[in-house]
Formats: sequence, C-alpha cells, structure tokens
Amino acid sequence: MKSIAMSAAEFPILMRYGAGAGGNGARRLEEALRVVLEAKENGSIRNTDYKEAKSVLNQAVSRAWAATAGEPFFYAGKYKQCDHATNQLYDDITLSSLNEVRFLRKKIDTARARGASGPAFEAIQSFESELSEMAIAVQNLGKVVVKGRVPRPAPPPSNPHQIRGTCPCCFSNQAVMPSGRMAHHGYVRPYAGGQSASCHGIDFSPYERSPEGVSYEIKLLEKALSDARHRLSGRPGWTVLSVPETRHAPFPHVEITRDHPRWEAAEKERAYSLMQSISSCERSLPFFREKLEQWQVAPLFRADGARLPIVADRDGPTPQEEVDDAMDFSNEDHGPLP
Repeated sequence: MKSIAMSAAEFPILMRYGAGAGGNGARRLEEALRVVLEAKENGSIRNTDYKEAKSVLNQAVSRAWAATAGEPFFYAGKYKQCDHATNQLYDDITLSSLNEVRFLRKKIDTARARGASGPAFEAIQSFESELSEMAIAVQNLGKVVVKGRVPRPAPPPSNPHQIRGTCPCCFSNQAVMPSGRMAHHGYVRPYAGGQSASCHGIDFSPYERSPEGVSYEIKLLEKALSDARHRLSGRPGWTVLSVPETRHAPFPHVEITRDHPRWEAAEKERAYSLMQSISSCERSLPFFREKLEQWQVAPLFRADGARLPIVADRDGPTPQEEVDDAMDFSNEDHGPLP
C-alpha cells in the first residue's frame, strides 16, 4: 500500500478525471483518499467515514474510467481502431466501483496473451496499475470498521461551579440549590407562563447526602401499589366511571354507568391502566429498597468535575456534620446557581 505520507497527487488519473466539475468534487475526493490512507495506517476506520469515502471513490472511479478508456478509445465507433483482443477486454469490463478494479489484473493478463496492445490497452493498464492497491486496501478496511461516528467531546459546562447531585426520587443528575435541595427538574412548559409539576425530589437533598428522598419514594410506591390493587379488586362493584367526553380529546370528562354504550371498553381500559400501575410499582420497589439499604454518604461534584471533599477521619466530624459542611456554600464562591 502507498505510504501515508503520499498525497492525492500520487493518483493523477483519478484526480484529473474522477473529481468531476467544480472545486468541491476535487476537495471531496482528496478527503476520501486522505481518510483511506490514514485508516490503512491506523488499522481502523469509522463506519460513517468508510461509507462516505467508498461512495466518493466509486463515483470518481466510474468517471475516470469513462474519461480514460471509454471516451478516447471506444465510444462513437473509436473501438474500430483497436485490435480484437483489446475490444474484447473492454467489453468484458464493467467498472462502476473501486472494488471492481481488483479483478482487472487477471483480465489484462488474459488480453495480453491474446495479443492486446496499443494506446487503449496501455490506458487500461495504467488505470489498473494506479488503483489496484487502493481497491484492495479499501476492501480490507471493511474488516476493521468501527461502528458510529467519532464521539464529540463534551462541551464545557456553562456554569462550571454549579453543584450537581443525584435526585433521590428519579435518580437523574441535577443541580443542587444553595439550600441543599435539588433544583426543579422533570417538568415541561406547555405554554408561556405554564409549567407542569416538578419531580418531587426537589423537596429533598441529593441521594449522596441523604436517603430521605428514597424513603419517601418507597412510601409513595407502596401506597400507589396498595391503592391500585384495592381498586382493581373492586372491579365487579364498579357502577360509575369517569371518561373523556369524546374519544379524541382527554378533556372534559363525563361520568358513565353500566348501561352506557362505552362502558365495556371504558371498564377494560381502566382495569388495564390499574394493572399497568401495579406492574410498574412492583418493578420499581426493589430498586428503591436496594438503594435505601446501600445508602452511604458520597461526594458531590461541581459541573466542571471538581469533587466536594468529605472528611473520612473517624476522629473528625460526624457523618451528619460532614453533610452539613459539604452543603455549606456560604464561604466559597461557587458562581451563580440555578
């Protein structure tokens, strides 16, 4: 394979005839060649880069083949000036991609043995000689493709001094307020001035500092599970259900009784909703119980990755004092907090 130090200038036929009209085509072709050469040197290539390079090179090869062989020697009756073996060689070649260049050498050797010669035959040989190793290299790169794009570096935080912690109720990483509680999160703003309810983790300290939010979440789940089971068990005694007034809008609601045409569907839907709630609670409770059992004081981090210290010396502050000290933001400039 050609050295990585080589440039696009080492592929004169491809660069002259394969780039197409305009400067953008030449730039894309140079980039494709650079990607292939670097990947050959490094032993790996990203899948997106591989596909893009192959596409550009395939188009370039097709254009270069037509410009160096077809148009000057075979189109518009020009094939009559070539010997029979060369014409037979050209007819035997279907060249629309770089991969097909790999098979030219054998066909050229066969044509030479049949007496092929002349300018057309030499042009085909030059074409194959320039691109054969590149074709083999691109094929081999298919074995070392790395899926996906190159990971983008994480952008620097807009507020590097912001304290971050784990919400004890939804376990997402969120900002911590100067009060020591979680910042508002888990809400949407459906319209100007409006806001849905936040995650109830905002009433608690982050999980790294207190298990209270986890205990609260367990109580909520246990109550929701008990209520859903109780309501589902009373299904035979349901006499009234509240349903949307129309099937296509969630509001307003109306009450229907068992003699209503929509009762059967509404009853099944309500029962299914309760079963889903039961299943969700049963899946979530083991997670939170495990988190409560495993809880211990852990460090918080700033948005820039800096760790807030926790004193581990047995003769030092008590665990609660460590928590209070770590959550005391008054003596240090942490920058604006949310």
